[in-house]
Amino acid sequence: MWIITKEEGREIIKPIMSRDWPDDTESQIKASKYSFRMFDSEGVLWYEGVSDNKDFKPMDDFGGPNVGCTSIEYWNEGDRIWEML
Repeated sequence: MWIITKEEGREIIKPIMSRDWPDDTESQIKASKYSFRMFDSEGVLWYEGVSDNKDFKPMDDFGGPNVGCTSIEYWNEGDRIWEML
């Protein structure tokens, strides 16, 4: 499961979510473990969100088809850095 909460650095009024995202959006955002961000091939940051797994699903399902995102990074809380998947 994943949800997009920001587009081009701005909060999205109506978040974009995977089909398996439950109805209780707010509590699920808080419970999701992994923050991610997606970039295109020129390094432009397009989307940010949260996911229940570290995987390519947000990019495969949404970022790639919509704007051509080619990379996804997840926040590593322990090291306090973004890591490319």
